Amino acid sequence: MIRALSVAVLLASATPALAVSDPEPNAVATPAAKPAKPKLICRTIEQIGSRLGGHRECGTAQDWENRARDDRKDFEQRQLQGGGPRSGA
Repeated sequence: MIRALSVAVLLASATPALAVSDPEPNAVATPAAKPAKPKLICRTIEQIGSRLGGHRECGTAQDWENRARDDRKDFEQRQLQGGGPRSGA
């Protein structure tokens, strides 16, 4: 019984020493995980003035932010230039 207890104590004290050991100098590092693909967000784009409805477009969140920014710029530019719809008369 004392022998079993002494073996258990020796094993318990040896385990932390094994965990602290340095890795092999020739060990190859595992490659880094690939970055996750951006999630696609799909939206239905309505066609104004059409009875056929709209169409579906997909893009990342960054794509949608860029599109919204560009649309705002175009809108503001047309307001400053007076580039609204023109009548033929």
